[in-house]
Amino acid sequence: MIIVGHELSTDLTTLVRSGYTLPDCEYFCTSTAAQWLEPGTDHSLEHLVLQETSMGMWRSTLGKVKPAEFDEMSDDELGRRCGGDAEGALRLYPIYKARIEQAGFQKVWALAMDVLPILAEIGGVGMRVDTRALTERATTTDRWLKKEKAALEQQLGIINLNSHIQIAEALFGRHGATPLHRTTQGYSTDRTALLWARYQAQQAGSSRLATLLSRVLDYGAQSKLASTYYQGWLDAIGTGQRVHSFYSLGRTATGRLASFGVNLQNVPEKARELIVPSDGFDYIVQADASQIEWRVTAHLSGDRLMRQWIIDGRDAHSIVAARVMGLPEPQTKKEFERFKIEHKLERDTGKMSNFATIFLVSADSLVWQIAKMTEGTVWLPEETTQQYINTFFKTFTGYQDYISNIWYALHRKERIRSPFGRSWQLPPTPAGWRRGVNYPTQSTASDIILLILRAVVRELRRRQMKSRVIGEVHDSVILEVTKRELSDIVQIVRYAFTHPDTSQFGFTLSVPLAVECSYGLNLAQLEVI
Repeated sequence: MIIVGHELSTDLTTLVRSGYTLPDCEYFCTSTAAQWLEPGTDHSLEHLVLQETSMGMWRSTLGKVKPAEFDEMSDDELGRRCGGDAEGALRLYPIYKARIEQAGFQKVWALAMDVLPILAEIGGVGMRVDTRALTERATTTDRWLKKEKAALEQQLGIINLNSHIQIAEALFGRHGATPLHRTTQGYSTDRTALLWARYQAQQAGSSRLATLLSRVLDYGAQSKLASTYYQGWLDAIGTGQRVHSFYSLGRTATGRLASFGVNLQNVPEKARELIVPSDGFDYIVQADASQIEWRVTAHLSGDRLMRQWIIDGRDAHSIVAARVMGLPEPQTKKEFERFKIEHKLERDTGKMSNFATIFLVSADSLVWQIAKMTEGTVWLPEETTQQYINTFFKTFTGYQDYISNIWYALHRKERIRSPFGRSWQLPPTPAGWRRGVNYPTQSTASDIILLILRAVVRELRRRQMKSRVIGEVHDSVILEVTKRELSDIVQIVRYAFTHPDTSQFGFTLSVPLAVECSYGLNLAQLEVI
């Protein structure tokens, strides 16, 4: 048996949430296939059916229905609407099945479709939320926001703090803050612009203005927490005091998992504190693939020094930072550990610079990235960020050759390929080059995580363990675990993360992978095991 659908992960997750057990069979998602084969184009069911099949002027009606309207439909109408969309997906199935085979995606496609029902089960299970703490947090924050809004409006001399135009006029006009850039509606008031204005005020010795900008920034952050997470989660909580996400394999060109509905892949620390084990479980466990994209880069580029440093346990981020900042370069394991503590900011800057450089981020963009990382406390001159980039390429000469080869491949109109068999035809432009450099690294890292996730879930099922996976956050897997099974779970995830079976795809990683396991009573307060 094979189950075919468009945005199939959404349908399967909904079935799991409704109490259905997914059958052990083959799955095929037409939207994921379309995205993989032609990244960046229209992958709506309606567009693909009209473009690829002979169904004439067929139109999807199901996708235009609001969730609340489903309960008001008769069974006949609901069946007709669902049947039309089902027929559309079924017509696309043989077309995209053949194209997957022609493109040589069969093995990585099989992996993704194996993981698809696993993701549906993870989304269907969801994450337990401490609803009492959430309600208290929502009430307290709402009360603070109302009070702070009134105070800031009075101090700024505006009518509505939620009006970006009024804020811009007050801060950059009457209060003399330094603007960053203009939009069509005036000076920007996004977080980066406000961080820049605060930094400039601090440099000018205007503590009053800096404090005012800090309050505006804090108000924006708390408002985001209140609307998206506190009240958003209260509105979304289902049975069992849980929030649920939909995970998709087909919303990015690289195959990187995307979370939507309730996005559980980008949860701030204050909200992570509210995610707790379900009844019958004792701990939250998070297993994180340490610097997986850095390790994949070393493998793909073939840079000997990058590979050797990983094997030897030398921290490239500390070394690059030390070379740029003129600090003593650490040599031993003890010195690396000391450097991470005593020069944390420099090391974090080196880390961000290295990752930015492998993805061809420019020196001026790196300035802003570092500023965001440090909450606007550090604004490096562009000359310094360029020095970080130059130091990287001087150190890892093999990587320079690697990205040059990608540039030449684009001009030869070759498809950019990953070790897992993915490929993408990109134009020979600077933007195409950046994507061509990013694609193999990000897609390979994503596919390794899929391998790991499948291995973990299969082992849990084989051992008939109670502990279960409840989330996937890019390079990490999140579980809720019983005290009795904790040590076994740690053993399982450590092996899965460090021994992904890539041999079935015709390659073996040339560098070791590493994992950091931590556990705790909520998702924020975790202790490394």
